[in-house]
Amino acid sequence: MSGGISPHRRIRKRPYTRPISLSLRTTRLHIRPFEHADWLDVYAYLSLPAVRFFIPEWPETEEQTRDFVAKNVDEPREYALVRRDGGALVGHVSFGPWFGPKTHELGWAVAPPHQRHGYATEAARALLSYAFETAGLHRVIATCNPKNTASVRVMEKLHMRREAHFRRGHLQPDGRWIDEYFYALLEDEWPPTGAS
Repeated sequence: MSGGISPHRRIRKRPYTRPISLSLRTTRLHIRPFEHADWLDVYAYLSLPAVRFFIPEWPETEEQTRDFVAKNVDEPREYALVRRDGGALVGHVSFGPWFGPKTHELGWAVAPPHQRHGYATEAARALLSYAFETAGLHRVIATCNPKNTASVRVMEKLHMRREAHFRRGHLQPDGRWIDEYFYALLEDEWPPTGAS
């Protein structure tokens, strides 16, 4: 084992700040702030029962979706996922402060026609890189319903660590209590060893 400072520790980091209007590009995606005109594309997937099944508190009506997009234009915490080849909006990611200093929560939603193409993993990996290499965050967390196996797979591909399984710890709008997995990654765990 060789000594020295790990490569990601040498990166000059900006001090922690509140949510910002970030713009990131990956191989296939542009992660950008929402624009008011995005609301119709967002409504097209957030209004679907299959998308709302795991996050029923997301906007459901046209008016709620317009408000959701407008709020994130003014104070971004949710960002559009747009394909670089053609500009199609394929979903969105959540990225914003969470409880505790220098900690952000990460989440995603991908429209059904664009699922199973790796977009959530690609976007989340870019946001983790930004979080630890540019924003100087200490910790990034993500949660999901244990039945949401697609999101579980994304977190595991990102080498996030499952820290908890909260039994009936999340109250749904219909009054049901559901389980929730809690994952996290720390700055000194980035980039993960053996990550592809």
